[in-house]
Amino acid sequence: MASFEPGDIVQIKSGGPIMTVVSAKGAEVLCLWFSEQAGDVKTTTIPALALGKVDLADDEDFEDEDEFEDDDEDAPKAKGKR
Repeated sequence: MASFEPGDIVQIKSGGPIMTVVSAKGAEVLCLWFSEQAGDVKTTTIPALALGKVDLADDEDFEDEDEFEDDDEDAPKAKGKR
């Protein structure tokens, strides 16, 4: 059975939202995630054997980090000496 530490990113092996581990005690893992449907943060305790760690580098939703950078095209251009 995998061990989990606070801050680990996990998902239930059969699917569901990506969650963050808040704490792990024995075979129980307290997880936290944002529910877009409810518009709120949710928490629940899940058996460790039902969870798998997620590597966000392998997740297509998080592949394009440029999407989150500031768009400098709309920023006013600085005038400098020529």
